[in-house]
Amino acid sequence: MNLLQEQNFTKIRSQNKMAAFMLHQAAEHALHTILKKATGLHVNTYNIDRLLRYCTMYHIN
Repeated sequence: MNLLQEQNFTKIRSQNKMAAFMLHQAAEHALHTILKKATGLHVNTYNIDRLLRYCTMYHIN
């Protein structure tokens, strides 16, 4: 089961805090992957806002 599927499962079972955490983790992993694949850049941050700012600095063709 991947993070998004687990997030949906925990949401159904009324475990909202765990569902929110898993959704945050999925977003974080996606943004790290975009940065790594597009730029080769590896950043040591878990801040979603900062990761989004880093991603918007690069235009992917």
